[in-house]
Amino acid sequence: MGIPVPLECLQEILQFLQDDLKSLYATLFVDKLWCINVIPILYKNPFVLLNQALFTTRNFNDAFEIHGEKILLLLDIYLSHLTLQQRLEWEEKGIMLTKNVEPLLFDYLSYLRILPIPEVRHAILLWCNKNYNIRNHRNFIEIELNKLFFTKCKNINTIMLDESSQLPELENLLPNFHNLNFICSKLFDTSILEKIIPYCDKIKVLSILRFGNKTTMNDKFIIPKIINKSKSLEKFYWESIKNYDESFITKSLENHINTLTHIEIYNNFTFHIINLISKCFYLKKLRLSKNFLNNFPQFINDDSNDDNKFIDITPFINPNCYFPYLQELFFGFIPKISHHFDILLRNTNNSLKILDCRKCSSCNGRLLDEENPIEPFKEIIIIKHCSCYKHHIEPFILRELQDGEDEENVV
Repeated sequence: MGIPVPLECLQEILQFLQDDLKSLYATLFVDKLWCINVIPILYKNPFVLLNQALFTTRNFNDAFEIHGEKILLLLDIYLSHLTLQQRLEWEEKGIMLTKNVEPLLFDYLSYLRILPIPEVRHAILLWCNKNYNIRNHRNFIEIELNKLFFTKCKNINTIMLDESSQLPELENLLPNFHNLNFICSKLFDTSILEKIIPYCDKIKVLSILRFGNKTTMNDKFIIPKIINKSKSLEKFYWESIKNYDESFITKSLENHINTLTHIEIYNNFTFHIINLISKCFYLKKLRLSKNFLNNFPQFINDDSNDDNKFIDITPFINPNCYFPYLQELFFGFIPKISHHFDILLRNTNNSLKILDCRKCSSCNGRLLDEENPIEPFKEIIIIKHCSCYKHHIEPFILRELQDGEDEENVV
């Protein structure tokens, strides 16, 4: 028998497997120690893990026979926590639940950290497709399941919502979550956000993505209400649309400029947003990207004729703008005035460790400049103002200086 892996080492190993469902399942059968350490990881965010596996499995039959069945089994595990009175209520509606034969080996509800309500709804849809008799009770099932999670899972730290989310009455139900992720399309119905605002005082991470093309005047005050409710916002993710008035949002964010360390903005960039960012002295990570695809921020296309591919970053040249803690910068667009990007890099005071920017092939490898359109983009600036050379310059990678090589000769 081999020497057992020390617990500290095992836990560190498992951290690298958090998103690898196949490997996590395999480690369950190593021994008891591995099993009891893997279960909390598997059930921290099980709906997203299983749905990702479902949609990334090439063989359609395998996808639903293997991962679809696992999703239904996951629902059975959670529904086994319903009280006898609740089970009777479900059965009165014709929803027959699996009988509990043996007690569960683990308290699976206690491991749940991320509650993705849209993913829960997808699991319910799979169940409805298998059992046609419950299709008319989809909303009831979603509300009751979410009530179960809110009442029993006090360790939830992240809640993901969309406009179709069905929430129970929330008084005294919500756990102490600090991460709110809202995916929206039209934002006509803001009742979901209105319902959750009173419980957002501990929010540290706020993500509002896919902000739709149609909004009402009242909508402009919903996001600021959430921001104002937070006592200390640290990370902000925002995807807006052209001509949307972001002044209300940036005014609310002004209250958090001393706590914001991570900002990601997608698709559209107003002066209000850029000006707000210029005041965030403690920023460690900044992304200005076209969109977010497959977990990677995207660069604007060279052949795009849209004026939106240019960003006015004039606020970054303000003498009071300084980012001494900025370690990662993703710049997926083209600055209207190229030397402003130079100034932005200087303002990081050599703190940058990762820089993702781009070259524009349509102008022969030069960043465009309104005043001097043929001014070359000086890669040497990146070398001067970054503390390490792990750069991702699209579409090429800037090489490191060789020993004894003069910086000024590198272009």
